[in-house]
Amino acid sequence: MIQRGGLSTTFASAFATVVLAGLILWGSLTIDTSSNALITPGVVIHFVFNTLIVLVALGFSIRAHPYSMHLFHLVGLLIFGCVGGLYQYLAGNFPLAGPVMIFKKEIPIASVAVTLWVLAYLGGYVIRTRFGPRLRAARFVRSFEKPVSVASVHFALIVGFFSLIYLASLGLVGAFTRAAADESLALAASGPVYFINNIFVRALPLIAVAGTALAIRRSGSILGIGLLIPMFVFDVVGVLVTNSPFAAARYWFVAVAVGLASPHLLAARKTAIPVLVCLITGLSVLPSIGAARDAQTLAEIIQYYLRIDSPFEYLATSGDVDAFGMMCLAVKWLDINGPTGGLQMLGALLFWVPRTLWPSKPVGTGAMVSDELGFDFTNLSVPIMTEPLVDFGLLGVPVVAFGFGWLLAALDRSYWTPFDPSRSPVGFRRIDVIYPFWVGMLLFVTRGDLLSSFGYTVGITLAMIPFVLVPARIRSRHASEDRAIESDAGDLSPFSGSADFRL
Repeated sequence: MIQRGGLSTTFASAFATVVLAGLILWGSLTIDTSSNALITPGVVIHFVFNTLIVLVALGFSIRAHPYSMHLFHLVGLLIFGCVGGLYQYLAGNFPLAGPVMIFKKEIPIASVAVTLWVLAYLGGYVIRTRFGPRLRAARFVRSFEKPVSVASVHFALIVGFFSLIYLASLGLVGAFTRAAADESLALAASGPVYFINNIFVRALPLIAVAGTALAIRRSGSILGIGLLIPMFVFDVVGVLVTNSPFAAARYWFVAVAVGLASPHLLAARKTAIPVLVCLITGLSVLPSIGAARDAQTLAEIIQYYLRIDSPFEYLATSGDVDAFGMMCLAVKWLDINGPTGGLQMLGALLFWVPRTLWPSKPVGTGAMVSDELGFDFTNLSVPIMTEPLVDFGLLGVPVVAFGFGWLLAALDRSYWTPFDPSRSPVGFRRIDVIYPFWVGMLLFVTRGDLLSSFGYTVGITLAMIPFVLVPARIRSRHASEDRAIESDAGDLSPFSGSADFRL
């Protein structure tokens, strides 16, 4: 794995981390704590401790790569597990879970769960990264390291074209708001078919456009796709319409934006500061996107999107970031019912099994906890560290966190290890197409809950099928030595060099 170094990147990363810490401190000083007479110094110190650990890790991550799954998971932990929880604790109310005063016993336990997750996750990630050169990647990871063929790019475009035609017949392409899009898909089907249409079919043209864009970038000309140029343009327009922030869920839109933009706008950057700035800026926009989710007309959308909120107020008052409060609810549920023995995580992994075959299949952990604790509104989610907490108690949190860190380190290493483009007909691998979307999905996975986020991640990954069905022959390592990547190349992107993209 190539590590980006130099005093300039080190200083820039350290400076960005200090600025971020200053913003967090400033935000905490703007919160009205007058309504909370139960602020305990020990709890605040624990929040600060967790925040500092994540900030330090984030500083190293900023320096390593311009974007990575590790970076986005750390950002998610910072927002949902640390800062959001701290701000809401100071304000005296968790927007969805309820007043802080009813969670006096649960808050310390939830804080310990966050600490265990962060430390064990970092341990798994660092160990896998340190011993990466000596370890063979798992078969799952190696399957995505295979090169992409020219024919598979063309096949993906064709599949994407007919997928958009199918979605148009359901009314999704003409739906410019999320409410209208959901209504169109719900009228067409329900249950597993709704899921397939909303995620898998929707992702087929998206992944096709992403792969074709990489191929065009590698070849240096759009003429490489020849007669399929009109189909590519059609797919691009369809992707923009069906995955816009108006018609798609917020986390899905983030994954789409990151997946399409990162390889072209960020891969050559020396640090992750640009993507970090975009994510922080997005905190001012997310409230408007959330408010506009039920809009039915373009006028209503414009009215919502003209509103810009304070990111500090958003973190302190929005249910979108009430992950820590939901953890406290889960701790309360755990105290009453005890661990499930792995049932919730098993249900998330087997989300694709129809409920007709598994009538007792678990619902999402957030929905289960809120329903059994008597909440009227149960469409709630818990952050990722809550899943092993509910399944196995505190002892399960570090075990799952270590494995999660190990997995992300393997995927990050696979993507950022230099690849010789002369060994592939189009100069890139399967992982180069899907990895940026996985990066964007990490915010959703971190926020939870696991049942929904894992289903979405699997759905968008399965959209790689056209690239898998038409495999590519791996060229000899010495076939094009004049185009091979040198070990000391200055461009650290996985997309260096050029390729011949013609049938």
